[in-house]
Amino acid sequence: ELAAGQTAEINLSLGPRFIEIAAALERGFVLTIDYGRTAQDLYDSEARLRGTLVTYHQHIQTDAPLTLIGRQDITAQVDFTSVARSGEKAGLDTLGLVTQRDFLSNLGLDRLPQQLASQSLTPRQIQANRAGITDLVRPSGLGEFKVLAQGKNVGTPALWGLKRSDEAASLVESLPAPLLTEHHLSLPDGRNLGGEQEFETFWPT
Repeated sequence: ELAAGQTAEINLSLGPRFIEIAAALERGFVLTIDYGRTAQDLYDSEARLRGTLVTYHQHIQTDAPLTLIGRQDITAQVDFTSVARSGEKAGLDTLGLVTQRDFLSNLGLDRLPQQLASQSLTPRQIQANRAGITDLVRPSGLGEFKVLAQGKNVGTPALWGLKRSDEAASLVESLPAPLLTEHHLSLPDGRNLGGEQEFETFWPT
């Protein structure tokens, strides 16, 4: 229940969309990855009395949805509780919800930096790629994205990503690290991505 004067965003298309997804899937998994929160956190009136809707124009946050109509992006955080419930009503089982940081860490992302050293890269390329990897799990940024796993007719498997998997980590070690290409955002030395914080600090020992 919302507090007096509170504003919140509601996605009215979740139900119909998940009915379509479940109908198209005979057996398999659905992964939803986006920025958002559980309902209890998302609708906390003390933290988000005005909701989460924001607007962006030319990569600058403007927070003015009624200006620059048609020329700016409008976005809001995902209610993952509603996403899970909509899937369940459509016949999907909820298998787990974790942060992107935990999801990628469980898959062995922390093994990738050492893989960079084995590839033919310049020190500058290594730094830029380490920064890109780090940015995916940064607690104050992409690392706080949520990963919701749902399934249909799959039972209750121990999915890689939801929990730490040595098998997944070993597989990562056997493969070359994915590298930045000309299609990725170009930032000198990756400094704007990785900042000054070391990659290893995201996995304290």
